[in-house]
Amino acid sequence: MFRRLLPVLALLATLLVVASPAHAARNFEVGLQDDPTFVYNAFRPGQTFAFSLVKGLRVSYLRINVAWAEAAGSKAGSKKRPKGAIYKWTKWDNAVSHARSKGLKVQLVLMGQAPAWATSNKKIGPVKPSGKEYGLFAGQAAKHFYARGVRRFSVWNEPNFVGWIQPKKSQASTYRSMYYYGYAAIRRNAPKAQILFGELAPFVDGRRFTSPLGFMRSVLCVDSRYRKRSKKKPCRAFKTNGVADHPYNYAHGPTHTGGNNDDVTIGTLSRLTKALDKFKKLGALMPVGAKSTPVYLTEFSYLAKATDHAKAWSETNRKKFIPQAFGIALKNPRVRQLAQYEIAHPPCPGPWCFWKSGLVTEHGVKLPSYNALQAWANTNKSQLAK
Repeated sequence: MFRRLLPVLALLATLLVVASPAHAARNFEVGLQDDPTFVYNAFRPGQTFAFSLVKGLRVSYLRINVAWAEAAGSKAGSKKRPKGAIYKWTKWDNAVSHARSKGLKVQLVLMGQAPAWATSNKKIGPVKPSGKEYGLFAGQAAKHFYARGVRRFSVWNEPNFVGWIQPKKSQASTYRSMYYYGYAAIRRNAPKAQILFGELAPFVDGRRFTSPLGFMRSVLCVDSRYRKRSKKKPCRAFKTNGVADHPYNYAHGPTHTGGNNDDVTIGTLSRLTKALDKFKKLGALMPVGAKSTPVYLTEFSYLAKATDHAKAWSETNRKKFIPQAFGIALKNPRVRQLAQYEIAHPPCPGPWCFWKSGLVTEHGVKLPSYNALQAWANTNKSQLAK
């Protein structure tokens, strides 16, 4: 009997060996964001060339910001919510359509600034945006773009930064309300979409930033030792398809593990995953469609030009650090995506000139950092999502 089974067992073993690479595929997403290029058409060589550069990096997702007040246009300054149709989506429709025609998936960040009728000071900006009003905006945006094939939305951008929510002491309570109403509205209007929490800035800064983990604990009403969660109103338990973080480390290479214990940079991702497991155990933030809450690293790079708060790095460092960071993300099984911020340096002079983290020049010349990331993507292609 055993001898008769030997050929069958041998065949099964062969099939398992052949099938194993497919089961082992990582399906890791290489993401990209470059709104000046893909939304505002600021890249001088044009979008056709830009998309060819994107293809060369094996990018699967294009991240795009949809700004609330900008979508409202001339109505954004109204102190009362206008009646009838408010939003014009044309520029984002064009970007989404173009990206999808090139085989890319799209994820949208439904973010500020808030229109005047939705802020506590009745001015366009970041001062205590209304959660209920945000829910109305998020629901309309989700319904519109879901019908155009978008299946992933983020609730706000860097809510722990005063540039997007003020005052600093009210960031957590404001975002708690925004996520509550935003999640419900997106889920109602885009029932099969993924909804991401956070889009967190990575580190603490006394004047401008709240630490990402400290911010999350405050939003979720969890104490500093992760031992208990308040269940008093409005400390609701939340659901999410993933938590988004921007793991920049402006001052150090990607393997650096120092900094505040509540910071989350590319070298300290375990701080976030451990915290997410604790939040789940407390019932504060529950993953949807996954056993453990996934992590999406939705904005990242090393700057080629210094800003007031971040140093510039040479191409010698950038060509080493950027693919190294992607390697760190790929090795972490909880990380679903790392998104490079900018494919091209924006044109100067211009409104985006202050930030340069592209992989090609404004004229389309490939930098060493582009070639290095392309080589990384080609080496790891079997583990990358398509």
